[in-house]
Amino acid sequence: MKKAKALLAALLTCILVFGIVTVSFAADKSTAEVEPNNDRDTATFFDMGDNSNDTCIATGSISDVSDVDVFKFKPTKNGIGTVAIGAKGGDDYAVSIADSTGKELKSFVAAGSETVSGEFDLIANADYYITIKANSMVSGSGSYTIEVTNTVYPNAEVEPNDTLANATAITLDTAGNSKEYYGAVSAGDADYYSFQAKQGFAFIELKKVAKTSGTIKAEVVTVQSTGGGEKVIAEVSNSTTDTYEMSADIGTKAYTYYIKVTGTGAYTVKAHVRVNAENEYEPNDNTVYANTFTAGKRVFGNLSYVGDIDMFKIITTETDKNIALVFSADTSTTDKRNDPAGVWNVEIFNSKNESIGNGVVTFDKAFEFNLAEQGEGTYYIKVTASNYSKGAYIITTKQVDAPQSGSLWDRIKALDWAKFWNDNSFGELMKNVDLGKVLKTVFQLSFGTIFQWIMQLIASRA
Repeated sequence: MKKAKALLAALLTCILVFGIVTVSFAADKSTAEVEPNNDRDTATFFDMGDNSNDTCIATGSISDVSDVDVFKFKPTKNGIGTVAIGAKGGDDYAVSIADSTGKELKSFVAAGSETVSGEFDLIANADYYITIKANSMVSGSGSYTIEVTNTVYPNAEVEPNDTLANATAITLDTAGNSKEYYGAVSAGDADYYSFQAKQGFAFIELKKVAKTSGTIKAEVVTVQSTGGGEKVIAEVSNSTTDTYEMSADIGTKAYTYYIKVTGTGAYTVKAHVRVNAENEYEPNDNTVYANTFTAGKRVFGNLSYVGDIDMFKIITTETDKNIALVFSADTSTTDKRNDPAGVWNVEIFNSKNESIGNGVVTFDKAFEFNLAEQGEGTYYIKVTASNYSKGAYIITTKQVDAPQSGSLWDRIKALDWAKFWNDNSFGELMKNVDLGKVLKTVFQLSFGTIFQWIMQLIASRA
């Protein structure tokens, strides 16, 4: 019995040791270069394995300044890759990372201790190549190590997504928010995302993943209804290392919008969409795309990027021509997207594109324009900002008195003269008049001004 127990213990020990050795061997993914490996056809292949967020290692050496080493790897999952090169002593190496088409994703010089490439996209089961050669000098063995890491995120861009047609779809929850989508861009690269909006507004969050240099830019674009192609309606850039940037509110309608990300490095992008049937929607930067605005309603808007223009069209008829346009700031917008120093420039045009009035709106100052004096017709409203205001503005209308019509003589005859003389108001008025000041004023005014004043007095007493 003791022998059986001893034998069993020895067997378990062997299994345990074998298991440890096996696990250690499986975890060791180091691959040594095999010469010749100076081009793609002879590249040394090293296995990325099936694990996510794994680092694989290769080793090699540059024998002289004419030696070139090429390595090949193939990720099993979509992710964001980085390459770190560890050089020995004072050696320095020129490193290039390219995809299977030969497009260079990253290039850098590795000198001395570990040097990291920066982030780039990896597509599952695609071939990638790392080329290493002497940059200026090599000494001794010229040995180095390569570490390739593929970081896989649960919500990531799906490559290829470099056009509108193959954009990665962003899903919004019932509240209109998306999860963070991870991606990486390099010089000349672009990542596209798409999301479905509703009448209201959207804004974009852009954040850099790692503390690397470079700028990430996200542009919100639409497909133009005339002529096709992309039309930028908002943009946000992030050149920081630990904070995120947020776009201004973007007016939307029930339409597909796209986010185009360019720059250098890894990032996350999120979309938020809020429903508001009174919101302006993009694009609306000219008379062709102008939003239709109706008398008696109101509309919220804001300028979402430098150079943005908001254009509206209003058509007045016989029944609603006696209105004034009222422009003001939306002081209820208090979050970080609001600019308390906002200044909006407003200009009104007729159907012939002739300017018929303009004004300035601030958070302390509204602007009104009387359309009743223009008569019924089609008018355009143009809103711009000299200082790129992110704050929201409001356009409403109000009823005003109809402008007086007819000849001057007809208007005099139409006055209720009997009421003017019979209610004793004229006599009561004259008791409180300083005749000396009146006579002095009369001599200082022109006849036309005096007559106009008399007419206004009569009309007010009638």
